[in-house]
Amino acid sequence: MIFPEVKNLYKYTSINENSLSILIKEEFWFAKPSTFNDPLDCGISLFNSISKEQFLIKANKALANAKKLESLANEIQS
Repeated sequence: MIFPEVKNLYKYTSINENSLSILIKEEFWFAKPSTFNDPLDCGISLFNSISKEQFLIKANKALANAKKLESLANEIQS
């Protein structure tokens, strides 16, 4: 079976301390595949043919968006 290229990955979640921490610290937490209830859940590839330059452009945009969200969260908490 051939799978389509994944261009974006979204995680819908409520805005709380943990979700804001992901954006502020720029860190992700992943469960160990051994704890998954479906053995096929971990059958994905996180690598594609993106160039280093393309990756850096996307990463810088994501960082800018995260900083905007952090600023918004600070305004909301004030």
